Amino acid sequence: MSLQFDDLPPPPPGKVGWPWTLEEPVLHRGGEWPKISITTPSFNQGPYIEETIRSILLQGYPNLEYFINDGGSQDETVSILKKYEPWLSGWVSAKDGGQTDAINKGIARSAGEIIAYLNSDDWYYPGTLFEAARIFSDDPKAMWVCGQVNNCWTPEKISKRHEPRATKLVELLGRKNYGFHQPGMFWRRELIEKVGPFDLELQYSFCPDFWARCIINQFEPINVQKPFAGFRLHSASKSCSAVQRFLAQDWIVLDRYAEHLSPAELKIARQWLREYEAAALHDSVYNLLAEGRPDLARRFIWEHLSLLPKVKPMKIVPGILYRTFITGKPPRWFRP
Repeated sequence: MSLQFDDLPPPPPGKVGWPWTLEEPVLHRGGEWPKISITTPSFNQGPYIEETIRSILLQGYPNLEYFINDGGSQDETVSILKKYEPWLSGWVSAKDGGQTDAINKGIARSAGEIIAYLNSDDWYYPGTLFEAARIFSDDPKAMWVCGQVNNCWTPEKISKRHEPRATKLVELLGRKNYGFHQPGMFWRRELIEKVGPFDLELQYSFCPDFWARCIINQFEPINVQKPFAGFRLHSASKSCSAVQRFLAQDWIVLDRYAEHLSPAELKIARQWLREYEAAALHDSVYNLLAEGRPDLARRFIWEHLSLLPKVKPMKIVPGILYRTFITGKPPRWFRP
């Protein structure tokens, strides 16, 4: 795909900063760049998807293949896709089998040597595609590249910078400070052909399942200490609104690959995952209180009482109980 920056539609009024305003575009000319194929799965993310699209197109990457597979959104998504249609390799908006299905379909129809997917509420930082392509080109044995990812409530407000690092299978399956974060990832097609596509049976924890297969097949990522992508935190995202569904499937993934762990590793992975689940309980309760739903927060605690002893540190437990059953309010510092 070849594009000129001046050809792209102007940003909506009032939008400033990358990728709405491109002040000094840097075009990397000369030489041959490997084809990068990116898929964006989408469903009712109209407020964010245009920013995602622009962050990819305004990379200025000269050999880009970009597909958007939308699950039949009823918001402004389709009008935005039509707006950028001349710069897309293809798009569809129709009922599908969910996020995993949309990603797999995009990969299956693509032809790039380098593969990635970017959700419709995330974005790439300038230069990301060129940096990923350079690493793959310089190292023919490279199969997997991971860059830093900024977790953000808004592009300007970074909540946490996720640093990629070497990760053992036990850490991944136990969700213990593992070094993977999907928006900053790129794969060589050969890797996907080796380990297989994302599992259609998993609509939440399909990434940990895929990463586990990569580790088991001895594929290790090259970790890049540069920001590649922004991961948007918002109440409607699956990561924020469906924590319990992710956790339920995390246990499925752990059991699926338990045979690749020693008995001691399996024991510690189960302990870590239980502690992770308890931390998620804490955040979920405070989210419900912040949304003014103390009754639901109380019911949520009753249903997960067994997790409270795992909350770290334990001094948080009295605060959770007091605010849930007595005041019905989250602490002032807490922001969902």
